[in-house]
This record gives sequence, C-alpha cells and structure tokens, in this order.
Amino acid sequence: MLLLPFIVGIVGNVTAILVQLSPLPTFWIIMRKKTTGSYSPQPYLFSLLSGMLWTYYGILNLKHGGIPIITISSISAIFQVNYIALYLWFGSKPQRIKTIGIFISLSGAFASIVLVSMRFGEQVEPIVTVGIVCIVAGVLSNAAPLTIMHKVIKTRSVEYMPFALSLCLFLNGSAWLAYALILKDIFLLVPNAIGVTLGAAQLGVYAFYKNYAFPPPPEEQEERQLTKMKDGCMH
Repeated sequence: MLLLPFIVGIVGNVTAILVQLSPLPTFWIIMRKKTTGSYSPQPYLFSLLSGMLWTYYGILNLKHGGIPIITISSISAIFQVNYIALYLWFGSKPQRIKTIGIFISLSGAFASIVLVSMRFGEQVEPIVTVGIVCIVAGVLSNAAPLTIMHKVIKTRSVEYMPFALSLCLFLNGSAWLAYALILKDIFLLVPNAIGVTLGAAQLGVYAFYKNYAFPPPPEEQEERQLTKMKDGCMH
C-alpha cells in the first residue's frame, strides 16, 4: 500500500511541475510586447500563498505523506515568485502598486497563520488549523482563474485563457485528488476536488469559445484596436 501513494505522489509532482511551466508562453508574450496588457497577477499571487501554506502543512505532516507535498509546494512557491517579479517588471505603475499591495497582504496573512498555529498549538493541533486554512487558500487559488473565465465569456474570445495552464491544472488536481483519497487526507481532498471541478469547467469554456466563432462586443473591438495601435507605436 505504501508503493501506491508514492507513485501517485510522483505523478502529482510531475504534473505540478508542468503547471509551473505552463505560464511560460504567457510571459513570453508579455516580454515580447513589453507590457502585461490585460493579464492578471492574481492566479500567481494566490498560488504563491497556497505554495507557502502547503509547504508548512507538509512539514507538520511529515509522517503521513508530507514529503511530496513539501517538494512540489516549495518548488511552486519559487516559480510564482519569479512570475510575479516578471509581472512587476513589465507591468504599469498602477498594476505594480496593486500587485505589491496584494503580495504584502498575503505575506502578512501567511506569517499570522504560522504564529497563530504555534501560539495555540496546545489547544488545537497546528496541522488542523493550517489544514483548514490550506483548504481556503486552495479554493482561492483554484477559483482565481474564474476571473479569466469571466473575461472569456464577456469578450467571447479565448485570447486571455492559457489552454496549457488550464489543462495542467486539471491533470494536477486529478493526481492530487487521487493522492488525497489514498491517504484519506480531508485537507488535501477538498481543495483538489474543487480544483478538478473548476478545471473541467475551464476546459469546457475554452472548447466552446474556441470551436465557435463569436464576434466580440463593440467595446472589446475598440479596446483591441487601441492595443494594436499602441503595440505598433512601440515597435
């Protein structure tokens, strides 16, 4: 029985690394255009918080399958820091201010959670406190791409929905959902079950708007025309 969670944990790590690599095409576009455009930093910010929390959870849960969680969560946090740094470099001043503000708030929240779990460790098991917070953070991390789904539905275009990221998130969530079921870890189960559901919804939205041509609304056409004009001036 120990072999099965080990294998599934390896699969989860592999698919998670693919998730971390999947934003590269998006950031290649950002670097090529030298602007972040309409891309949002929220998925990377919440993924960073989630990575830090799950790393801490894995440390508290070392004896019950915590090592795979630690390895991929810490790697994920490193990737997110680099993506956020690139976003800050190419973002506009308002985008930078907003991103830094959210980053500071999330970092403060993580520090507070660690302190609270240590302070009240005698009354409540730290792993329970951190596990509940991880569920919330995992849900927020998985729900962050909903803003992109909303934009796809509003603009009737998949231009701002990176398919590779959506697919990798779905596969990664499926692997960790299986891992949670094997270990009977409720804190790992809930956010990944939600993640798989939302991942399937994203893929469904992408397939619908990719395969059917819908004319964008007038205001979106004007916005795209202005963006093209700005890009032309930059070159």
